[in-house]
Amino acid sequence: MDDLLLSSLPKIHLKKTHVLSQVFNCTTNSYKLFWMMAILNHLSENSEPEILIEDLLVEMVSLAWHPVLLFHLSLGHQDMLQSAVLKVQQSSELQPNSTRTETKSLISGHLSVASQIISLGNYVPYRFLSPWFSKELLRIPDHKKNAIIEGLSLNSQKTNEPSPYFFPQSNIIQLNPSWASFFQENLGVISAFVKYHTVCYLQRGNPNTPNVVSKLEVPAKRDLSTVRRFWYSVKDEFISQGKGDWFRDIFSGMTLPAHYAIDHFCPWSFVVHDQIWNLVPIEQSVNSSKGDRLPDIKYYLPRMARLHIQSLKVIKRFPSLEEEFIECYRKSPSELAQSGEDTFCKRMWDVFFPLFTVAQNQGFQAGWRYETNRHA
Repeated sequence: MDDLLLSSLPKIHLKKTHVLSQVFNCTTNSYKLFWMMAILNHLSENSEPEILIEDLLVEMVSLAWHPVLLFHLSLGHQDMLQSAVLKVQQSSELQPNSTRTETKSLISGHLSVASQIISLGNYVPYRFLSPWFSKELLRIPDHKKNAIIEGLSLNSQKTNEPSPYFFPQSNIIQLNPSWASFFQENLGVISAFVKYHTVCYLQRGNPNTPNVVSKLEVPAKRDLSTVRRFWYSVKDEFISQGKGDWFRDIFSGMTLPAHYAIDHFCPWSFVVHDQIWNLVPIEQSVNSSKGDRLPDIKYYLPRMARLHIQSLKVIKRFPSLEEEFIECYRKSPSELAQSGEDTFCKRMWDVFFPLFTVAQNQGFQAGWRYETNRHA
């Protein structure tokens, strides 16, 4: 990705590109990444060079909201931004799937919540600039660095290698004109560069987690129309065989009504995809009860295996879904059907058990049963 950035920008910007690469090539905390994303987001909407530090900190928390709370990703055991996100959530009524607009509105409008991010402001804006002044800051005690960085960043504006911003006031940063132009003229490429490094950082801290690249933000649009047509066809096939009672909710055992939901057996907020091998039809109220909890895998996986193996004849009519089955189980639907229900269930276990183990380790609640959570 660094090579792509270097080759896609004009030669005049190579020095800026190089120093940014150095900043993100040695990332031990998430704040650099989310601070830079916050600045870029500001510039995508506003060309004003002076930015309130509080606004950027609120943006940082909103950017980290879904990765931390909805997708259960770790930013680091002692990460300051993760701690701020958790404290804001604990002191508010915001849900993990709240939008970034809702998150920013609540933080900005409630001083008691906003206070949770003040400690970030005492650290992040200054430490981000440390690579520009690494020699000057050598052997300087940590408690003296803020004042020194303030002075160094201001003085650097008169040189040929200015820092990206300085502090005209204690609560404001002002972007250097050449850096602001660089960011704005190359916003798409630099945003992709920062997101790439953010994904790399998150993957290191969450090594067994699937689809980290899709967990920086909630997808704007999802399409389950093909999946719904598939399950409608399965129901029709069962009825044509005189076995309509096969089309049941695997969790409650209830015969499914005409209108039902589609459930991710392993929660969507963990896998972040809508592939058929992880989906089952479910009664609406049962779906609400289950939420993003992990079902009791020993109890429910055999039921899911039974429903899926009975539906394999229909899946041939849906090539894209059939391909998802093949990619998951490395066998064709006909081979899976011929293997028998017990063998198919064991194959499913080999797929789902590792996923459930990692999800539980990340904080997803495990062992959910409908019978014991009827009023959850």
